[in-house]
Amino acid sequence: MVIPTGPEGAGYACTQRSFLESRPAGFEELRPAKSDRSDSEVMIIVASGLETPLAPDLSRFAQDLEAEGYGVSTQVMTGGTPASLRALLQSHPDLGGAIFVGAIPSAWYEMDEWGGPHEEFPLDLYYEDLNGTWTDSDGDGMFDGHTGNVQAEIWVGRIDAHAMEFGGEVALLHDYFEKNHLYRTGGLAVPGRALVFNDDDWQGSGTCGLDAIYGDLTLVEDPAQTSAAYYRNRLGYGYEFVHLMAHSSPWGHAFKGPSGFLGTVMAPEISEIDPQTVFVQLFACSNCRWTEPNCLGNWYLFGEDYCLLAIGSTKTGSMLSFEQFYEPMASGAIPGAAFRDWFNSVGIYDPAWHYGCVLLGDPTIVPLSSTAFGASIPGHGIATRDYTKVSTSQYSDCYPAVVSGGGSVWVAWMTGATARLDIAARRFDGESWSQVYVIDQDEYWDVQPSLALDASGSPWLAWASFDDVSYGYDIRLATGPTFSALSTVVDGTGYDVDPKLAWASGRMWLTWQTWRRGEGDIMVKALDGSYPQAFLSAGGSDDFSPTACSDPSGSAVHVAWVQDSPSGDQILWSSGGPGGFTGPAVVSTGSFCRSPALGTAQGQMFLAWQEDDGGAAIKVRRWNGSSWDPEQTLFSSSTVAAGIPSIGQSPGGAPVVAWQQGKGAGAQIWASTLTASGWTDAGLLVDPSGPAWVPVLCDGVIAWAGTAGSSDWDIYVSLEGGMGTPESPGPSSPPFRMESNPVHGDAALAVPTGFQQADYRVYDISGRRVGGGTLQASSGTARIPCGSLPSGAYLLVIDAGGCSQALRMTVIRY
Repeated sequence: MVIPTGPEGAGYACTQRSFLESRPAGFEELRPAKSDRSDSEVMIIVASGLETPLAPDLSRFAQDLEAEGYGVSTQVMTGGTPASLRALLQSHPDLGGAIFVGAIPSAWYEMDEWGGPHEEFPLDLYYEDLNGTWTDSDGDGMFDGHTGNVQAEIWVGRIDAHAMEFGGEVALLHDYFEKNHLYRTGGLAVPGRALVFNDDDWQGSGTCGLDAIYGDLTLVEDPAQTSAAYYRNRLGYGYEFVHLMAHSSPWGHAFKGPSGFLGTVMAPEISEIDPQTVFVQLFACSNCRWTEPNCLGNWYLFGEDYCLLAIGSTKTGSMLSFEQFYEPMASGAIPGAAFRDWFNSVGIYDPAWHYGCVLLGDPTIVPLSSTAFGASIPGHGIATRDYTKVSTSQYSDCYPAVVSGGGSVWVAWMTGATARLDIAARRFDGESWSQVYVIDQDEYWDVQPSLALDASGSPWLAWASFDDVSYGYDIRLATGPTFSALSTVVDGTGYDVDPKLAWASGRMWLTWQTWRRGEGDIMVKALDGSYPQAFLSAGGSDDFSPTACSDPSGSAVHVAWVQDSPSGDQILWSSGGPGGFTGPAVVSTGSFCRSPALGTAQGQMFLAWQEDDGGAAIKVRRWNGSSWDPEQTLFSSSTVAAGIPSIGQSPGGAPVVAWQQGKGAGAQIWASTLTASGWTDAGLLVDPSGPAWVPVLCDGVIAWAGTAGSSDWDIYVSLEGGMGTPESPGPSSPPFRMESNPVHGDAALAVPTGFQQADYRVYDISGRRVGGGTLQASSGTARIPCGSLPSGAYLLVIDAGGCSQALRMTVIRY
């Protein structure tokens, strides 16, 4: 594909020209610049036909840029050539950069590389170098010479979906501008970390300087690891910035291994993973050749929900000397300015490697989690960071269960340490942790652990175990202090899975899901034989996800589960004992309910679940001894996923509902606590590095699966403090108090007696850090400057004595 690049005489020879004082023909100015700052004027060039359907998006985009201090003008390009576009850019001597929206004309270049191959490619350096000389010696419509002052004066970014075939151009651009706005304003949260993934030929390249931006960085460059499968796996963890070095084409990343290739990652796989990644550095030949349909650079931008900037090349070769790009960004430079300066110090001296380097997306977007800009999620209440890693394998461990009583805590989980999947467990006796017990180890699949204590405080552990004879699943049971007493308690044909244990009416009860009637059903039995196995669910629907617990009196076992029907998914409930069980009753009101959890705390029983009617919500009901109180909403959002609730008790005895908020590498654990005045506002419960998945609670204890910022999934436990409440601060963290709220000037904070100094952080309602520093007091009061904060609600987090206290603060500007 060759696009003529200018009308300047035969062969389109472009000569050095002076800046024009008027706009060339073919351009309509929609929005004049509102600032004359020479270092921050941005011009948005929109392809004709897009200005009307994208008008709200373009207006909001310009407003977002202006709010950050840019002067913005918007032009519509009707027809025209690369030369006329370059003339427009030249006519703005104060221009810092330009953003092309839609199918804006491409300049092309050709060269014989390294004494051999001939390559033709589109490039944007033609628009970035405004006073160099570009020539086309053979008159074929492609430049083949670049002389004079060849340095770039401005940066250019392209937001161009015209060659994407899996969605309408306008819709894809609308989605891009929507996530751009959300990221800028804190509505699009991503993990604050980076991944550097260097395939075999670049082993030893190290972090390439990206650690200047991120303190939390994962480096993968072992040739035995750098496979297509592992790259896909790592993308699923989520990183704000991904730096990839791999042999590529416009449509795939190929990965080498010690004895051959280890697979290719193609565009649909990236879209399916939907990585939580905002920036991608694609040292991946021709990945950003935007003129090719469905190039990978544009797939990252338009095929997933997070990416806003792809740095790559339209030809063989890519960026090198990355430090000269990353280090300025670590000091606060926007990617566009860092890219322009990199080109001038590195790129222009090796055209064969670097002339194809381009920016796809918005070059003004910055890494919010970098050392320069800093952001994290605020804490909730009083929360220590004393997290214990209880799993010890180098393989993935996930899906914990936890129970406590009699001064001991037992944790069980699924582990890949010994076979396909096994069940592992440990005990904490109040002073130390036992060894890791791998229960009933075999080759095949052991999944879905459940723990309960009997009247003597002895633990029982149940799980679903694959039977390699019937190719189904049975329910296995382990008891005793080291879980050495083993038995099979359910061995029906087919799949018997998802067991749940509960001690009630003087015996251990088991409920589980079965497929014996050709549909999902819920069954129950007493493990002492006093109540034979029976169906709790009626026929005609799929029933799944059972949960069980004893009521506070200990006289009855309660069971809840999900019933799937054509009209939606509901939470059903039944209760009973040796004399029988009540018929199933619907206890939810929504149409799409999932993941019920029963639990007791402070002598009360609660049922929580997730609801997905037009958004995510966490619901809860309390058992009043004879019926369920009306449901209450603890959290709701139209944009943030929330689910997998669990019920437990804080160290101070308050009921707590915790849940997983978000998914992938951005998942965190949030909670609400029941106080005398009702359920508290939802907030972060634990604050580990990396993702935190599938929380499970018991009295004063929370367990979850996470990485702690590493590449290995493990089981973590907070034995105390992680479930503190705003009303119950620990003795090591005396409470601070707002002297007045709302705040009109500086915030005044009453400090506890004996206070000397602490650190503080300020977050806006999206969780973006917007301030912080050292807190010092005079005459019992500390002042926090709020003059730079706009009106709104904020969270003030004070770190003192190894604990954190969160205070809500409202700023009002007159």
